[in-house]
Formats: sequence, structure tokens, C-alpha cells
Amino acid sequence: MHKKSFVQGMLLMLVLVIIIPGTFASNVQQAIEVLVNQVNVKLNGESVGVVGENYVLEDGTEVPFSFVYKGTTYMAVRKLSETLGLEVGWDGDTSTIIINESTSSSTDEQANNFTTATRTNPLGIGEEVEIYNQLDSGNAFKSTMSVLDVIRGEAAWKMVYDANSFNHEPGINQEYVVINFAFKLLHSDDPNVQYPLSKFSFTLVSADGKDYPSISVVPPKPELTANLYQGAYHEGYLVYLVDKDDKLPLLTTGRFSDGSGGAWFKAYKEASETNSDDSNPTDSNDSSSTTTLNSKKDILDYLNNNYSRLDTSMGPTTFTFDILENDSTFSAYDYWIQVEYDLGFFIDVSRSIKYSIEDRNATKEELKEHMKKMGLALTELTPDKKLYGGYYDFWYTYPYSKVGLNSRMYYSWTNYNYDYDVFSDVERYYQSTPDSFRWYNLLDDEL
Repeated sequence: MHKKSFVQGMLLMLVLVIIIPGTFASNVQQAIEVLVNQVNVKLNGESVGVVGENYVLEDGTEVPFSFVYKGTTYMAVRKLSETLGLEVGWDGDTSTIIINESTSSSTDEQANNFTTATRTNPLGIGEEVEIYNQLDSGNAFKSTMSVLDVIRGEAAWKMVYDANSFNHEPGINQEYVVINFAFKLLHSDDPNVQYPLSKFSFTLVSADGKDYPSISVVPPKPELTANLYQGAYHEGYLVYLVDKDDKLPLLTTGRFSDGSGGAWFKAYKEASETNSDDSNPTDSNDSSSTTTLNSKKDILDYLNNNYSRLDTSMGPTTFTFDILENDSTFSAYDYWIQVEYDLGFFIDVSRSIKYSIEDRNATKEELKEHMKKMGLALTELTPDKKLYGGYYDFWYTYPYSKVGLNSRMYYSWTNYNYDYDVFSDVERYYQSTPDSFRWYNLLDDEL
């Protein structure tokens, strides 16, 4: 990831007056031997002085940035002060260097006054900006932000619809833009104060300079809203509706009330990024990147890499997998794919009052769709194998003695043909043949 760092706001408060003693003003000179530009200097991780490089004055004159004398490093006052955001002055009458905090703008203004990541020079996908800002309470924060990905058009609409089927379809001349955004809180003056990251702090602006209105939509999970303590990281989705012919919208945050300042990001992919995405699909659930799965271990690795987590309308949930390999003619399948779920989460889906009925119903559909994608992918990747799969878990009423077996099954499926009304129960394996994905809910419980 590229990183562009900024010194913003007042890093320290300092009023320093260095008065040259009168003896020096009387042309008293002493020749000393020093080592010039022998150190690297970094400020907040950003290089501001490099070994062997000089400091260039406004008139083009090159002077040493630093020198070492008797084990002590001395640095150019003006360069160091300006790097820290301080104002430097010279009083010729008293031969005094005067260093003060900047008075050109308030702390709030400096916290949002970017020298790059501007509207005319926005950051692209993967480029990171380091910023300082301050709450009304007075607590100051340092953080990093970046756009991780931009999805648009039909792919974005699918994400929005999958997040909640009640989300509105875009208008005839509009389309959705979904932005995956990352935020890390590097520092808080008071580590016990949280930073309130909110999607409402961001605005999408059209290429011709018009703010797009905020929309009422349930975004894909996770959304870009969180309360963060120092050191915490969060990424989430922002959703906007844009005009179809607006190919270069910008995302901004931290602007002043008059629209100036702020950090700006490209809410679009460059042509090279789009071409790269087309030629190198990144969807981990795309079975085209794998030819066939030839063993139980291959299937297990594939499932763990691609289907072990699902973000739902009720939040994320995870799965583990157990695969039973059949060795009996009594069962029709080669492998039983048991997708072991979080029992507490499924109970919440079924009857919790902590979530709305809409979110619970949406989550049921998301779980079903997740299982369907899994079944279709495995059917394609194991063309000669007969599979039986679904969400499955079991437990004993008396676990130590293994008495009282209980089990729950949801959204079960197969990929083979078998007619239970015609064929023998004893020779099921030889009477079934691989076919296509289909739901098999004969033994399922109701979620």
C-alpha cells in the first residue's frame, strides 16, 4: 500500500527566542571541524532529512541540513521549525531568531488543511493518508485512511440487494457505487477516549463538483461505522447513488462548512486497475480459478479458504467443516459435507428479539444463498463425486455418556439423482448418479 503522510495541526506549542550573545555580534569567530549531513531525520515515520542531502533555501542556495560537532547533532532552525508547522522569524536589530506557533489558521483548520489528497490531486485506490483532527471535547487524534476498492454498476447493485432485498433498485439513469474504506486510529491524546467513525462524515462529489445527496439504504456488512480506541482498525462499506455518465466521482471527508479543505479520494478505478481486475479475478468464491478437487483434503481446504465466514444483516458469523467419506452401499453419496455453524447465532436468527424481523429474515436468505453458492461451486469442482451437504450440528443431552443425541440440519442439498420411492434402500450408492445441484429438505429443521 502506498502511503502519503502529512504533518497537520499543531504538533507542539513552542515559543522559543534565541538571542546571540553580544560577544558574537562583535565579529568574534571560531573555526571548528564538523561532520556535515551525517544523520537521517524522520518525523512521525516520514523522512525529512537524508544523509548526504542539503537543505535548499528559497533562493536556491544549498546549505547543510545538519552537522555533528563533538557528538551533538545540530540542525537548521528554519527547516526543522517549518517541518513542525512553526513560523520562523528574524529580528535583525537584536540578532534574534523567533519561533512561534503558526497563526495563519486555527487548530481545527490546520487539522483539515491537506497539502495533498486534495480535490485537484485526490488519492487513488490503495493510497493512504495520515491525518490529525480534533473533537469538540479537545481530544486530538492521528489516524490513517484509504480507499481499498470501488465497486460499481451491476456488481454494486447485487451487493446492495444481497445486503437487504428491500433496498431500492437504482433509477434508470443511476447506478450504485460501493466503496470499501479503511481507517486506523494510530494515536489519541487520551487513550481512554474513543474516536466516533461514522459514514455520515463522508460525502460523494460528482466530477463536475456537485455533492450527491445521502441515501437511505442498508449497506453491505460491515458498514463504515464504529467507535474506536487507540490502535483499533476498521474497514467497511459506503454506498452512494451516482449518475451513470459520471465516471470520475470523488469521495471526501473533513471539509469545512464552506466546502474547502478536507481529504479527497478517487471513487473510481483507473483504466489499468479495471483491466487488471478483469484479467485477474479476485473473487475468492470464483470456482473458475480451480480446476477440480480430487480428495477430501482438497475439498476441506477449499471450503476453509472460501466459505468459512459470512457477513449477514445480523453481523458476521463463521463456520467450520467436517467431511464424512462414505464406505457403504447404503448411502447414495461419496461425501457428506457438514457445515458446522455457531449454534447461538442460529438461535438468534430463529427467535431473538435483539434483531428486527426484517434483519432475521434477510439473514435466513443470506445463509441460504451462501449454502447455494457453496453447493454449486463444489458440484462444478467435483464432477465425478456425489455430494450431500448443508448446515449441520449435533450434541448430546448427556455428553459424558453420549446419551440423547440431538441434531439440527438446515438448507440441505445434493448433486445426484436418486428415486427413494423406486430404488432399493440397500444399494443406494450404485443406484445414484452425479447430476446437478438441488435442494434436499426432507430431513431439514425449520430455521
